[in-house]
Amino acid sequence: MAFNISGTLLLVRFESTPHVVHLFSFPSPGDSVKEGTTLVPQLRSVLIHTQSVVKATWNPVRKGSLALCCSGGGLYLWSDEWVGEGDDGDSDEVAECVGVPAREYFGSSGLETHAHRSTEEFETRDLKWSPDGKGIALLDRDVFCCAFE
Repeated sequence: MAFNISGTLLLVRFESTPHVVHLFSFPSPGDSVKEGTTLVPQLRSVLIHTQSVVKATWNPVRKGSLALCCSGGGLYLWSDEWVGEGDDGDSDEVAECVGVPAREYFGSSGLETHAHRSTEEFETRDLKWSPDGKGIALLDRDVFCCAFE
């Protein structure tokens, strides 16, 4: 479970459904509420993956930006900041998969940069946003790479 920076979105991953991320929206503290009305969260989005989600984290600066990984060669992004071509100017949600082009090269003595014997696809196992929210460090077992939106 994790709230976004503004506390208006909650990410939930249940152990019984590790492939699924639920995003709930909460009324912001400044929203006007009729007296006697209960503030109830609403299910906003459900992100379904083919592998178990191993890490999900909100952008530390932008309230509607989420990154997650599933121990594969991809980085998954969700945002509610996408603005479509319509005239209304409202933002919509978008989810996308970004392939990680990095590879690990192994030789006879372990991890090497040349004299390659074999390669393995980079498996994103963890991720960390940069403090300014513009970049992400993607971590595999022994190596990392950097990504920028």
